[in-house]
Amino acid sequence: MHIIQHDLPQPSDEPDVQRVHVAGPSLGVQAFDCWLLILAPQGSSEGRADDLGCQDLQVLVVLAGRGKLLLAGAPQRFAAPCTLLLPPQTDYRVVNQGVEPMQLLWIRTTRGWAS
Repeated sequence: MHIIQHDLPQPSDEPDVQRVHVAGPSLGVQAFDCWLLILAPQGSSEGRADDLGCQDLQVLVVLAGRGKLLLAGAPQRFAAPCTLLLPPQTDYRVVNQGVEPMQLLWIRTTRGWAS
């Protein structure tokens, strides 16, 4: 068994978001990339279709918190525990609507989308 020791969450280039890289190519995993995101109360994080390539499925596992997902302009409310599936070629925004930090596992595959 291999164990990867993680650093504490670090600020990112998005305000109100802290990140920890937990798995991915730089850590010896080729099929996917995974980050722990901590989103401050009332904070948000967004993804653009062009940022990652059109073949990537993105999954957000909501471990703690509640909020809304803006996908194709339509808000969808959610609360932990749940999983948000984000198909390729999709812009999205996640907004923390709670008073506590939201915890998310962001996972991106490199194997495409199976519909």
